Amino acid sequence: MVYMYRSGRRLTGTRSQLREMVSRGHWLLRQVEEFMDLANHMYTFLAFTAGCCLVPGAIALCIAVTSARRFWLGLLKRRFPSLEFVRNMTLRTATDTMRNQGIVTLLLTVKGKFELALIKQRLEENILNRRDNEGKLMFPHLQTALTTRWGRYAWEKPSSFSLDNHLVVGSALFRGRSVNDWNIQECVSDIVSKYLPHELSPWQITIIPSNAGTEDRFYLLVRIHHLLLSEDCLGLGDLLLLEPERPTIFKRRLGEDDENPTDDEPTSSNSPLTGLSPTPVAIPRLYNIVRDLITHRWTQIVATYDPAQNPQILKSPPGIQTCTILIFITAVSIFKELLFLAKKTDMSLYRKILNINSTILTEVEKRQCTPKFLSVGIINSLRPKQLFFSWLSVFWRTGYICAVTVPLFAITEFWALVSRKTNYSFSETTAESSFNYWSLFLASIKEAVCIMTIIYTAPRMLIQELIISHHGPKHQLQTVSLCGRKVVAWSDPISLDIIRKISSSVGASTTEILVSAISGALREYFRQFCLPVPESVLTTARFFPLEGLMRHSRVDDRPPIPSGRGLICLPLPTSPVYDDPRESVQEIQRIISEARQKQPAIYQASLWQLDGGYITRILPSLAVRLVLNHLSRRYAVALTQVAPEMSDESRNRLIWGQEVESALYWRPPQSNICLSLTLMKYGDTVRLGVMVDSMIAPQHTVMASGFLQQVYQLAALAGVPRDRTSLSTSSHVYQPNIPPEGITSAHGSNTSVSSASEELLRLAASSPDLNISTSSGTTRSNSPESSLNSRLLNEEIIFPFTD
Repeated sequence: MVYMYRSGRRLTGTRSQLREMVSRGHWLLRQVEEFMDLANHMYTFLAFTAGCCLVPGAIALCIAVTSARRFWLGLLKRRFPSLEFVRNMTLRTATDTMRNQGIVTLLLTVKGKFELALIKQRLEENILNRRDNEGKLMFPHLQTALTTRWGRYAWEKPSSFSLDNHLVVGSALFRGRSVNDWNIQECVSDIVSKYLPHELSPWQITIIPSNAGTEDRFYLLVRIHHLLLSEDCLGLGDLLLLEPERPTIFKRRLGEDDENPTDDEPTSSNSPLTGLSPTPVAIPRLYNIVRDLITHRWTQIVATYDPAQNPQILKSPPGIQTCTILIFITAVSIFKELLFLAKKTDMSLYRKILNINSTILTEVEKRQCTPKFLSVGIINSLRPKQLFFSWLSVFWRTGYICAVTVPLFAITEFWALVSRKTNYSFSETTAESSFNYWSLFLASIKEAVCIMTIIYTAPRMLIQELIISHHGPKHQLQTVSLCGRKVVAWSDPISLDIIRKISSSVGASTTEILVSAISGALREYFRQFCLPVPESVLTTARFFPLEGLMRHSRVDDRPPIPSGRGLICLPLPTSPVYDDPRESVQEIQRIISEARQKQPAIYQASLWQLDGGYITRILPSLAVRLVLNHLSRRYAVALTQVAPEMSDESRNRLIWGQEVESALYWRPPQSNICLSLTLMKYGDTVRLGVMVDSMIAPQHTVMASGFLQQVYQLAALAGVPRDRTSLSTSSHVYQPNIPPEGITSAHGSNTSVSSASEELLRLAASSPDLNISTSSGTTRSNSPESSLNSRLLNEEIIFPFTD
């Protein structure tokens, strides 16, 4: 009994000790969390303080850099008067070299036969000889060569211009074979890898005829320097005269069996790569209201008290109120005239300084704002009778405002606020008219607080995301030596309907599905060539609207084309841990969600640079180049998503009246970026375009084919069947038989005899109409069809077709 009592006391003591230890552990954890929160806030505060301390230096540096560039530009103009120098400095201009220029590339597949004479006529009439309202050429630099003088780009007028040098008709044969879907990628890469002639204007349109298939088609390869797009505000839609498809019956979507379906109203397609920083809505509306109110009141004051518009004001005895308003009107008029004088370009600085005094005297005399007039007004205001009526008027206005205006305004605002909360069936017009000022003011405060939060945390996020985070062993894409020449590849088209079904099954957006497939393709690239597989590949991602890529840039009744959206940094997971496509999708969702929370500052800063070039105005060109070389060595992969902002993807484009079947766009990789990937949504399909430095070729084709395999592997796991049209409309990725580095056959060939024979047998099995014979022991497959058809045959076994 005593033993049991003592054992109970020991057990009770042990439990109490455990509770005390647990409570102490919780207390210690809370202390650690509070300390980490305090350290986090201190880190953010110190980073923001350091950023604020750098602002005066940045302003002084911006003034110094701007002055130095203007001085240098003026010196160059005097030294080379026949040249037109480029004024603006962009990121691509700072990183441009003669061997690695920023050449934007676009490939179109067009139905029908091309008519060379018609194409020349359209280009000459609508592009080269197109003039504005003043009679000047709209795109003059299309006929001028691009050169450099003392580290500065300049446009040089050639002795003669011929459209034949820029509109090139390629051969229908490539290396002895007809150009078709099998070798078009080799043909395009061969053209892209060649530099544009330096003595001509840096743009070229290559027409590639195709003799394959029963349908007539040809390819248009457009290459144009980025300065032609930025300096002349030239759009690819201008150069190619692209227009939206105008038929009343468009391509059928899934489930539409009627012959004349009604067009659904297009909805906005929201990509997770956009909208990181909230776009202010209430602040611009409040600003417009205040501006309109001030403009209206100013117009009334000027019409009443300005002697230049109402001479009767000088005939009545002036008062102190009239004198004060007249002084204010005169000061504003003087400021406007001096600002107009400063903006004059046909007058020297010395003459502008001499005209300041005459401008001030002219405005003063025009309104009779003389010391005598002002003295008379002050004396009149100090008379007892005038003082009595002035005070009576003030009391009357104050009483009317307090008794009538304020209560009516409060009742109106309260009623508008209640009606907005209780009635949710208002149309957009009704909601606009009933939006009360109090709610607008509160919404503006919320938006201002949100913007200030982004600004406050911006220095810390920039340091953390661009410098500190994601440090690890460098992979092959970060260490490869670049030569400047580019080659391209692209995947087969994938139906957007398949991507949407996968998206609904997995619970992720279509963009996240595609980015996950890119991660898997990069992982297979490293594996196939026996390269060290990194944990992640740092990538800069950007969304570009298809409307901005294809639309005309110079239309009077349309706003200017946006440059796209801002950049975000994504560490694409390539670790073998994410071999399961579903786990890869979940990791991509987490990465994009984290980027959307942490990178609004990076997104907004890149957007300011892309639209206004503010960052390159602060730093010298050499500093910009050094910073970009460092960042591009770290972020060696660039990802661009091109998709329509409005979900009318069933519409194709027309070029010269002919339908454009497919389109591919490549953003040129510059500086230390060796790989540029493009997710191109066009029509009802999506493709992956790959552009790499030629030092990586021909291994880059593995990324295009691996992307397709990753998508269909995820489709199989999600239970989404493939249609037959997914292969019938494919362009057949060229995928040479490339073994891992250091592995060769006994005969010294890069392909083994057994694998080549197997591929030929598979090709014969999958294509009975082809007559392929093999000889024992010595037959080798040098054609791209063998590896591709073996891949497609394997996929057909894994993913069964459904009718």
